[in-house]
Amino acid sequence: MQGIRQILLVGLFVGVLAGMLLPGSAGARAIGVASCSVNTTPVNFGIYWGNAVLNSTGTITVTCSLPATTTVQLDNGQHVLRGFATRKMAAANGNTLSYNLFTDAGHTLVWGDGTIGSRTVTGSKLTVYGQMPAAQKANPGSYSDSVLVTIIW
Repeated sequence: MQGIRQILLVGLFVGVLAGMLLPGSAGARAIGVASCSVNTTPVNFGIYWGNAVLNSTGTITVTCSLPATTTVQLDNGQHVLRGFATRKMAAANGNTLSYNLFTDAGHTLVWGDGTIGSRTVTGSKLTVYGQMPAAQKANPGSYSDSVLVTIIW
């Protein structure tokens, strides 16, 4: 049986999830409840001056009480209607800055839900590679985004 859970993560990553697994053996079948927890560190770009690309990393660690292979998907955040070409962080005054999240340190594979050219990641100890392009008009303010993380097992 496949389990699917979605968690809304504030900042970029925080949450807890639980799901069902069906372990079995010859002649016997049992239904067990797997509890899973998610520990994270956010992608924090720090101060953006606009004169250089900013890179940062975060982590997602999924721990389940029963063995499970997890696939981790990320949505496009709160400020983009669809697609993964770019994500946006917004300030309280409505100004935005572009960024994206990647599955690789080379920032070539966009982490998404597996559609529109994006990738998903399988595993339990994952690094999130964030990047903000240079030369964006950056008005003073604090910028943030929330990304929905879906765990499938």
